[in-house]
Amino acid sequence: MTTPTLTCATCGEIHALEDMELTFARPEPIDQIPEAERATRVKQNKELASIGYERYFVRTLLPLPVLDRDEPYNLGVWAEVTEEAFFRIRDLWDEPEQDKEPAFRATLQNRIPHLPETCGLPVMLHLTGPKTRPRLAVPPSDHPLHAEQCQGITAHIANQYTQGYGAQV
Repeated sequence: MTTPTLTCATCGEIHALEDMELTFARPEPIDQIPEAERATRVKQNKELASIGYERYFVRTLLPLPVLDRDEPYNLGVWAEVTEEAFFRIRDLWDEPEQDKEPAFRATLQNRIPHLPETCGLPVMLHLTGPKTRPRLAVPPSDHPLHAEQCQGITAHIANQYTQGYGAQV
Protein backbone atom coordinates (compact mmCIF):
# COMPACT_ATOMS: atom_id res chain seq x y z
CA MET A 1 0.00 0.00 0.00
CA THR A 2 1.43 3.38 -0.95
CA THR A 3 1.21 6.48 1.20
CA PRO A 4 -0.92 9.25 -0.36
CA THR A 5 1.09 12.36 -1.15
CA LEU A 6 0.51 15.87 -2.39
CA THR A 7 2.89 17.99 -4.43
CA CYS A 8 3.24 21.40 -2.81
CA ALA A 9 2.36 24.26 -5.17
CA THR A 10 4.64 26.60 -3.17
CA CYS A 11 7.89 24.64 -2.83
CA GLY A 12 7.39 21.84 -5.39
CA GLU A 13 8.22 19.14 -2.83
CA ILE A 14 6.07 16.10 -2.18
CA HIS A 15 4.47 15.97 1.28
CA ALA A 16 3.06 12.72 2.75
CA LEU A 17 -0.52 13.43 3.80
CA GLU A 18 -0.35 11.20 6.90
CA ASP A 19 2.58 13.21 8.25
CA MET A 20 0.83 16.53 7.88
CA GLU A 21 -1.14 16.80 11.11
CA LEU A 22 0.02 18.41 14.34
CA THR A 23 -1.29 16.82 17.54
CA PHE A 24 -0.86 17.99 21.13
CA ALA A 25 -0.64 15.38 23.91
CA ARG A 26 -2.20 17.66 26.54
CA PRO A 27 -3.46 21.20 27.06
CA GLU A 28 -0.96 23.99 27.74
CA PRO A 29 -2.13 24.59 31.34
CA ILE A 30 -1.28 20.96 32.18
CA ASP A 31 2.12 21.33 30.50
CA GLN A 32 2.78 24.25 32.87
CA ILE A 33 2.33 22.03 35.94
CA PRO A 34 5.63 20.45 37.03
CA GLU A 35 5.64 16.78 36.00
CA ALA A 36 6.12 15.64 39.62
CA GLU A 37 2.83 17.37 40.59
CA ARG A 38 0.71 16.15 37.68
CA ALA A 39 -0.09 12.78 39.26
CA THR A 40 -1.87 14.46 42.18
CA ARG A 41 -3.37 17.48 40.41
CA VAL A 42 -4.35 16.20 36.96
CA LYS A 43 -6.80 13.58 35.72
CA GLN A 44 -6.37 12.78 32.04
CA ASN A 45 -7.22 10.09 29.56
CA LYS A 46 -6.93 10.25 25.77
CA GLU A 47 -10.05 12.40 25.38
CA LEU A 48 -10.74 14.35 28.60
CA ALA A 49 -8.64 16.09 31.25
CA SER A 50 -9.08 18.20 34.36
CA ILE A 51 -6.93 20.10 36.80
CA GLY A 52 -8.53 19.42 40.16
CA TYR A 53 -12.10 20.66 40.22
CA GLU A 54 -11.13 23.96 38.62
CA ARG A 55 -10.36 23.51 34.90
CA TYR A 56 -11.82 21.10 32.34
CA PHE A 57 -10.53 20.13 28.88
CA VAL A 58 -11.69 18.12 25.87
CA ARG A 59 -9.46 16.76 23.09
CA THR A 60 -10.71 18.01 19.74
CA LEU A 61 -9.90 18.50 16.09
CA LEU A 62 -9.61 21.91 14.51
CA PRO A 63 -10.06 21.32 10.76
CA LEU A 64 -8.37 23.59 8.24
CA PRO A 65 -9.28 23.04 4.58
CA VAL A 66 -6.23 22.34 2.43
CA LEU A 67 -6.32 23.74 -1.09
CA ASP A 68 -6.13 20.99 -3.73
CA ARG A 69 -6.99 18.30 -1.18
CA ASP A 70 -10.33 16.70 -0.35
CA GLU A 71 -9.56 16.09 3.32
CA PRO A 72 -8.82 18.92 5.80
CA TYR A 73 -5.66 19.30 7.83
CA ASN A 74 -6.74 18.57 11.41
CA LEU A 75 -4.93 20.19 14.28
CA GLY A 76 -5.29 17.83 17.27
CA VAL A 77 -5.84 20.40 20.03
CA TRP A 78 -7.43 20.72 23.46
CA ALA A 79 -10.27 23.07 24.33
CA GLU A 80 -11.21 24.29 27.79
CA VAL A 81 -14.89 24.20 28.69
CA THR A 82 -16.93 25.05 31.76
CA GLU A 83 -17.54 22.41 34.41
CA GLU A 84 -21.19 22.17 33.33
CA ALA A 85 -20.22 21.68 29.66
CA PHE A 86 -17.54 19.14 30.58
CA PHE A 87 -19.98 16.89 32.43
CA ARG A 88 -22.61 17.28 29.70
CA ILE A 89 -20.04 16.27 27.07
CA ARG A 90 -18.97 13.31 29.23
CA ASP A 91 -22.60 12.22 29.65
CA LEU A 92 -23.17 12.39 25.89
CA TRP A 93 -19.84 10.77 24.93
CA ASP A 94 -21.31 7.44 23.74
CA GLU A 95 -24.69 8.75 22.58
CA PRO A 96 -25.35 8.13 18.87
CA GLU A 97 -27.17 11.46 18.42
CA GLN A 98 -24.76 13.66 20.38
CA ASP A 99 -24.16 15.71 17.22
CA LYS A 100 -27.62 17.25 17.70
CA GLU A 101 -26.43 18.95 20.91
CA PRO A 102 -25.91 22.72 20.53
CA ALA A 103 -22.26 23.83 20.28
CA PHE A 104 -20.39 24.64 23.49
CA ARG A 105 -18.39 27.82 24.06
CA ALA A 106 -14.76 26.96 24.72
CA THR A 107 -11.25 28.33 24.50
CA LEU A 108 -8.34 26.81 22.63
CA GLN A 109 -5.62 25.67 25.05
CA ASN A 110 -2.56 24.95 22.89
CA ARG A 111 -0.01 27.27 21.32
CA ILE A 112 -0.04 26.64 17.59
CA PRO A 113 3.25 27.44 15.86
CA HIS A 114 3.48 30.16 13.23
CA LEU A 115 0.44 31.99 14.61
CA PRO A 116 -0.14 34.80 17.11
CA GLU A 117 -1.16 33.56 20.59
CA THR A 118 -3.82 30.86 20.38
CA CYS A 119 -4.13 29.87 24.06
CA GLY A 120 -7.39 31.37 25.25
CA LEU A 121 -8.73 31.97 21.73
CA PRO A 122 -12.54 31.67 21.79
CA VAL A 123 -13.87 28.68 19.82
CA MET A 124 -17.09 26.70 19.49
CA LEU A 125 -16.94 22.98 20.28
CA HIS A 126 -19.26 20.74 18.24
CA LEU A 127 -19.89 17.11 19.16
CA THR A 128 -19.74 14.94 16.03
CA GLY A 129 -20.61 11.40 17.11
CA PRO A 130 -19.49 8.68 19.50
CA LYS A 131 -16.73 7.42 17.19
CA THR A 132 -15.25 10.79 16.22
CA ARG A 133 -13.56 13.60 18.12
CA PRO A 134 -15.40 16.86 18.65
CA ARG A 135 -14.55 19.61 16.17
CA LEU A 136 -13.76 23.25 16.80
CA ALA A 137 -14.89 26.26 14.83
CA VAL A 138 -13.20 29.63 15.22
CA PRO A 139 -15.86 32.36 15.34
CA PRO A 140 -15.35 35.49 13.22
CA SER A 141 -12.39 37.49 14.48
CA ASP A 142 -9.24 39.13 13.19
CA HIS A 143 -7.14 36.13 14.33
CA PRO A 144 -5.44 34.46 11.32
CA LEU A 145 -6.73 31.06 12.43
CA HIS A 146 -10.28 32.19 11.61
CA ALA A 147 -9.20 33.15 8.08
CA GLU A 148 -7.32 29.86 7.64
CA GLN A 149 -10.37 27.88 8.72
CA CYS A 150 -12.64 29.79 6.34
CA GLN A 151 -10.35 30.23 3.32
CA GLY A 152 -8.09 27.20 3.62
CA ILE A 153 -4.34 26.72 3.67
CA THR A 154 -1.81 25.33 1.21
CA ALA A 155 -0.16 21.95 1.67
CA HIS A 156 3.04 23.90 2.26
CA ILE A 157 1.56 25.74 5.26
CA ALA A 158 0.13 22.47 6.63
CA ASN A 159 3.59 20.93 6.35
CA GLN A 160 5.13 23.96 8.09
CA TYR A 161 2.76 23.48 11.03
CA THR A 162 3.85 19.88 11.40
CA GLN A 163 7.55 20.33 10.66
CA GLY A 164 7.84 23.50 12.73
CA TYR A 165 6.71 21.83 15.90
CA GLY A 166 6.55 18.06 15.41
CA ALA A 167 3.60 15.80 16.10
CA GLN A 168 2.50 14.73 19.60
CA VAL A 169 3.84 17.76 21.42
